[in-house]
Amino acid sequence: MNSAVRRNDLSNLVSKWFAFYVFPHCEKSVYADLVHLGLDAYLPVRKEIHQWSDRKKSIETPLFTSYVFAKIFREDFYAKIKFIEKIVKIVDIGGEIISIPEAEMNWLKLICESSNAVESRPIDDVQTGDQVRLNSGLLKGLEGKLVLNLGKNKFAFELSLMKRMLILEINRNEIVKV
Repeated sequence: MNSAVRRNDLSNLVSKWFAFYVFPHCEKSVYADLVHLGLDAYLPVRKEIHQWSDRKKSIETPLFTSYVFAKIFREDFYAKIKFIEKIVKIVDIGGEIISIPEAEMNWLKLICESSNAVESRPIDDVQTGDQVRLNSGLLKGLEGKLVLNLGKNKFAFELSLMKRMLILEINRNEIVKV
């Protein structure tokens, strides 16, 4: 478990980022509900080209299926979020609610804003590799665990709390071992 994670982090003193598991295909409506409630919400999306027999269309799809993020205080959860019917639960580890470090959320936002070639895949029995840092480009200074080398300029980085990995198309010489 990430050392930056503190258990039972739902607090009234400081707002923190949390992941919410939502019903399938409800990510955008839950995100809209959270924003409507005045909360700082985030839904990472990626663009996909869908082709029909007569046309092609660019569609934004959630990067993490069935997950939405919000920066909240404890009172927000019990007064507002708990009543959004499409939210299944707040993500926990072993029954204990955990927050996502601000740095990891900033990292996720930066990746989504700087690259159209980002994917998310579940981490199952993947061997984790070296801790790495990106040394140039828009993502310079970001650190993560290199999970897979998927070809010439395609790499997978672990997003530890979500048990997910992000796949980025970046130049190989932008990655250095920490």
